Amino acid sequence: MIDNSKNSKILVCDDDETLCYLLKEQLLEEGFSVDAVYDGKYAIEAIKAKNYDVLLLDLNMREVQGEEVLKFVRDSGYELLEVIVLSAQSDIKKAIQCIKNGAYDYITKPYEFDELVLTVKRAIEHRDLIVEKNLYKKVAQKNHSEKIIGESKALQRVLTLTNKA
Repeated sequence: MIDNSKNSKILVCDDDETLCYLLKEQLLEEGFSVDAVYDGKYAIEAIKAKNYDVLLLDLNMREVQGEEVLKFVRDSGYELLEVIVLSAQSDIKKAIQCIKNGAYDYITKPYEFDELVLTVKRAIEHRDLIVEKNLYKKVAQKNHSEKIIGESKALQRVLTLTNKA
């Protein structure tokens, strides 16, 4: 697979402005395109305004909490945005809940930067695979539907079953 991570856009959201700035600078040095915001409210605004590939999201913030941002991402049609939660909370129940709510991964602070970059790259690969799979499905459905002529209910059921398969 081709490494598309260098063209990827990352949004960092953490209320610790110093940490946010340092993480942004490190990711820029790695070749990523990076924006940073300091509250969940601004993360939601940024997500609406620009297409990001990965969101690095802290849970505890001043106004809008990270869990609310995660819920927004999953409920608003941004399923291709991979969310990696960065939190000082090492609560396994919280981590499991975030993953169940759609986070790609949950990393506790302090973290090793190299491991974080590796996780970001894997999240981007995961996203790319989903995009590729969806594209193949569309092409297969288009090719499949062009070759079969008929509109009976029985034929439609067969086509539906083959598409599911």
